[in-house]
Amino acid sequence: MKDIRHLFFDLDRTLWDFETNSETVLKMLYQDYNLQQFFPNFLLFHKKYKEINEGLWQKYYKKEITKDDIRCSRFYYIIGKDKKMCAEMSKQYVELSPLQTSVFPETHSVLHALKDRGYTLHIITNGFNEVQFKKLENSKLNDFFETVSTSENAFHHKPDIRAFEYALQCANTTAPKAAMIGDDLITDIQGAHNAGLFTVYFNPNRHTSEHPADKEIHELKSLLEIF
Repeated sequence: MKDIRHLFFDLDRTLWDFETNSETVLKMLYQDYNLQQFFPNFLLFHKKYKEINEGLWQKYYKKEITKDDIRCSRFYYIIGKDKKMCAEMSKQYVELSPLQTSVFPETHSVLHALKDRGYTLHIITNGFNEVQFKKLENSKLNDFFETVSTSENAFHHKPDIRAFEYALQCANTTAPKAAMIGDDLITDIQGAHNAGLFTVYFNPNRHTSEHPADKEIHELKSLLEIF
């Protein structure tokens, strides 16, 4: 542990509260586009969105579709008609999402403390450049991080080892000196483990499953007991 000086964080669902922020925007769209005509209540619409969106992201990770396929298709797959309206909704979702600023409890104070302890902090994310950088800026997270490595810049997605190698290279460090903190057991934890990084599984919902993480935490403040 004493050799670790670089901490790599996932962004969505680890620092930036994706579920809360996404739900806020989806509620706006549900009202603005009168989606009651297709779904009698928001919960049904939200459930359908999550199912479709997750399926499209899995295809994207497998390189079966592009990011434009996700953006252009997800609302049409959900609603099944009116392509023009669905395209407008997709555009608004992408524009509004990074403006939301909910982060997990004590995110800023924990990052402050880690920097004060001498750690260099980094982001490694599968999200898209134009969205992720806006999220960091609007949530006042920008200044904490020395580097931000995206899958678009790396040309590889987590859990591909090459995504982590790219991030390590950008940070001018090596795996034995680095740790990965993330919420996804496959993309974050298994990927970083395969790349040789120390791993911390952020599990705020306390899911029960076997995993190769070196440590598991349920709150970000618990990082201060590790580093």
